[in-house]
Amino acid sequence: MKILWAFDPFQKNKKLNISGKKILETLFHSKKDSIEVAYVASKAEAELTTAFNVPEGIRYSLYPKKVINAQLKKLKMRETPVDIISSKKISLSSMIKEFVKYTKDQKVDLVVMASNGKDLLPRLIFGSFCETLIHSSECDLLIYHQKTKFIASKSAKKILYAHDFTDKGDLGLKRVIEYAKKWNAQITVLHIPMFLSDMTYEQFKAITEKRALEIENSIKKENCPYEMIINYEVKPVHKIILGVANKINADLIAVSAQASKFTALLGGSTTRQILRESKLPSLILKVK
Repeated sequence: MKILWAFDPFQKNKKLNISGKKILETLFHSKKDSIEVAYVASKAEAELTTAFNVPEGIRYSLYPKKVINAQLKKLKMRETPVDIISSKKISLSSMIKEFVKYTKDQKVDLVVMASNGKDLLPRLIFGSFCETLIHSSECDLLIYHQKTKFIASKSAKKILYAHDFTDKGDLGLKRVIEYAKKWNAQITVLHIPMFLSDMTYEQFKAITEKRALEIENSIKKENCPYEMIINYEVKPVHKIILGVANKINADLIAVSAQASKFTALLGGSTTRQILRESKLPSLILKVK
């Protein structure tokens, strides 16, 4: 698997880099995994635009690369290739397009990146970059932030996957099974039914349970440990997901997001709330 760490050398919270290293070294230590680092250097970064002591010719290329290598050395990160995506534009959409093109050209399987807290105005652009990338990326994303808790001594043993019981959700399930096998993890499939008013509750429940059985049978064929939870609570979807994750002691939350669309399968707002409030890493599975 080819993993790209979207590294921001100018963010103020250095603990984010430590968390990123822990996640990478814990989950992707196989010889089949290759880890690389990339950064979009643009005029959106105040630290670069005000680095007047650095010649313009290297300000958006060699300079940020030097800064990243120095930080990786402090982190005692194993030797990792670093690439700089130079961009003189300040437009967020342009930066996203360049980054997505880079991941496609480099055939990246997964992007690991931090969604920074919005404590400082200059960091707003990076938080937006992360959340906007969810809808533009064509590869999976593993996202964490300053409140993320990840135990470095263990892999992801329990993955909570929020399944909406659609065909797109099935595609996401296939992907999360691949990760579960890689990490020898158990999958908890969580479904939150949305009641249809044109049928009785008994009919709706019977249809839901039939669909759940179909999904369970498909997981059994993959020989992957799992459990199925159908939650009928009436409360915000992201609150249910986070509550169940806490109850089962999940190590990671996985959701599906449709590629090249501006709405995640569970609803864009739901996905954003999970990213912002969850204390667990969030795996965004990109499906078409």
